[in-house]
Formats: sequence, structure tokens, C-alpha cells
Amino acid sequence: MTITATDSRRIRGAARLAEPVQRFIVQRLAMYDVPSDVARAVNEEFGVEVTRQQVEKYSALRAGDKPAARWVALFEATREAFREKLAEIPTAYRAVRLHRLDRMAGIAERRGNYVLAAQLLEQIAKEVGDLYTNKRKLVGGSREEGDAPVAVAFFMPDVPPPIGVQPRLDDDEDDAAPRRAIARGE
Repeated sequence: MTITATDSRRIRGAARLAEPVQRFIVQRLAMYDVPSDVARAVNEEFGVEVTRQQVEKYSALRAGDKPAARWVALFEATREAFREKLAEIPTAYRAVRLHRLDRMAGIAERRGNYVLAAQLLEQIAKEVGDLYTNKRKLVGGSREEGDAPVAVAFFMPDVPPPIGVQPRLDDDEDDAAPRRAIARGE
């Protein structure tokens, strides 16, 4: 039988969570978990149902009333340790992410899942193009001699459409001509 925080409020007059539960909540929030996930984890770990709002009360970052000083100190210490430990997580490194994405794209293509392969290739391109970083490149306003605009086009192999999807017929040359011009860089 699980006891909810509401039941304990009726029993004792106030919803008081045990200290290990409170510590668990503070540490999970410090590790960037969202309150709804923390509430679910508390239920799984301790068998105590708490609401998202109850969990939010333990966040040291919340506006208004802050939690007790000991929970703020625990939050800050856990957050600092988590940031330092981030360097030990393999997927924090771009090379590892690219290697795994490349492997998944190859598997998807071998299995004939070209849509997934294309999505993974797009994600690889975004990763390489610094889309997932704070870096921004400034491009000059004038063109040097020899610079030309570059057009990139991705072409998918002819694969049958999924069941129930009607293939698009490009019979209208007026519609196809602008797309060909864009692909050529005109």
C-alpha cells in the first residue's frame, strides 16, 4: 500500500516527507531533472506519491520562498558535483555523439529505413555545423573574387512510399522547374 502525501496530511495535519525523500528530491532537481520526473522517481523509489508542485518547493532556483538553508546548500553542492562529473559522461563529447549517430545511420540504411537514416544524417550535419552549441559564425558582407553561393541538395533513393500514402506525381513541369533551379544554385 502506498501512502500519498495527501493521506499523510490528513493523518498528521501536515505533509512532512521523510528526510531521505527530501534529500532525493533536492539532489534530482540539482541534476536538472524536471519536477514531474522527480515526482515519478520518488514514487518508484520510496512508494510515496508527491505532486510536481510539492517537488518544486525543494528547488533552490524557485522564485519566492526558498527551501531551508540545508537544502539550498545540498542543491548547490550537488549541482557543482554534477557539472564536474559531466566531463566523465561519454556523450558529452561531440566525437562520441557523431560516432554513435553515424553507426545508427548506417544500421538504419542497411535495414532499409531511409527516413530514419535521413533524420540521423540531418542530426549529424547539425552537430557538425555547431547548431547545438553557443558558437555563431559571422559572415562578411562583401564577396571576394571566386566566392560563389553553394547549394546543397539531399536526394533520397527511390523507395516505395509507406502503405496508405499516395506517391506525389511531379507531372507539372512548371512546379518542378523552380526546384531544379534551386538545386543547381540558380
